[in-house]
Amino acid sequence: MTEDQVRQMPLNWLRTRIGQSISDGRPSEIIDVYNTIKPLPVGYPVKYTDPACATTVSAAGWAAGLSDIILPECSCPRMINLYKKHPNSRWEENDAYVPKPGDIIMYDWQDVATGYETNDNIGEADHVGMVEKVEGLVITVIEGNYGKSVKRRNLPVNGRFIRGYCLPAYALKATTATTTPAVTPKANDERIWDYFKNKGLCGEGNAGLMGNLFAESGLDPTNLENWMNTHLGITDAEFTRRVDTGTYSKAWFVNRYGESGRGKDGGWGYGLAQWTWCSRKEALYNAAKAAGVSIGDLEMQLDYLWKELEGYPKVMSVLKTATSIRQASDIVLMEFEKPADLSAAVQTQRTAYAQKYYDKFAGKVTAPQKEKEDFEDMTQAEFYEKYFLPAQERYRRETAELDPSDWSEEARAWNEDAKIITGSGKDKDGNDIMQYKANSTREMLLVMLHRFSEYLKTLTGGQVSDDG
Repeated sequence: MTEDQVRQMPLNWLRTRIGQSISDGRPSEIIDVYNTIKPLPVGYPVKYTDPACATTVSAAGWAAGLSDIILPECSCPRMINLYKKHPNSRWEENDAYVPKPGDIIMYDWQDVATGYETNDNIGEADHVGMVEKVEGLVITVIEGNYGKSVKRRNLPVNGRFIRGYCLPAYALKATTATTTPAVTPKANDERIWDYFKNKGLCGEGNAGLMGNLFAESGLDPTNLENWMNTHLGITDAEFTRRVDTGTYSKAWFVNRYGESGRGKDGGWGYGLAQWTWCSRKEALYNAAKAAGVSIGDLEMQLDYLWKELEGYPKVMSVLKTATSIRQASDIVLMEFEKPADLSAAVQTQRTAYAQKYYDKFAGKVTAPQKEKEDFEDMTQAEFYEKYFLPAQERYRRETAELDPSDWSEEARAWNEDAKIITGSGKDKDGNDIMQYKANSTREMLLVMLHRFSEYLKTLTGGQVSDDG
């Protein structure tokens, strides 16, 4: 039996008793088991009305046949003293210690409210439980007498109220060494690709989404927007730790401007998709807490992102049926991410990022004959809808961003007064979008000639001769 397997023995006993009542005056199996310990610690039989947190941990050790390393006691302070004096099991004073399954966590409910993450808690222990698992920076504990029953509790590593840890010498009970298979963990990009592939995204859609996520965060779920790193003077990892441990509260994290309302206009982003708006960051925070994992946990963020995408049916439809990487990349950029800069250069760059992921995970298209077969079977109306209109729309967006040529400068200056050509809308700075490089239709030509005619009337007192 390996050490890891030994650590699971008392936990398996506790798991089957989650939900049992204890310390409420009614008969309790857990207290009955504790009272069978020989010799009974300090000779005291625990009553059904006594607080039974230490009793629960001790009963689990006794039931698992490990009472020589999981030292039995019904008092938290006395239990700590046993571990301090034991030759093999030991006491860990460091509150920031990252525990393992089977370790015993002690609490002090009188811990300070501020500075607890850097100051060692040396108060008297009030409560105890057994660590079930640690995921990221979140500890899951099974405790007796948690609201007078056996329950799980989640709390951050180095969180408030941690007094320290009793560490049973599980290695002494192992009969074989714990071996870890030599498995190389998947990189983030492969995990993300597999996730969305299993959700039903086509190769083009998956790549288009990932190219945008790479542009936003580098596919790092702990990524904090760069200017905020500078503003706070901390790394992504440290920021994530502070959110996980409560140093930065939920209200602080959700506030789009961060600390005390200070920060850059427009807020700051965090995570895979650089979630920025208050409502989206609050939902992300709640998802992490509900899952009992770090705010920077990749799988949790992917689940949250998928839930968000389900609220964008147009985007989701394209991601599942896209016929080109550019089509998928643009729909994510324009309809989901919506950054301040939607220029043709940004569209091209994000498509290039997406192409790399498509080439890496889906492989390059090597059979263009399929497109030829599609054209042969396609009606004119289908071709118009599937190819012509999307191409026309992309061309319109791209030409809208092009700067006019120098040779038209004088004419453009004249047009500011004549208003022969007017803008098609306003950009984010309130300026007219003139689209000087866009193609003109016959309808547009007629409008321009009519405006020119009206403009001449203003110069001739309202009269324009038939011969001009």
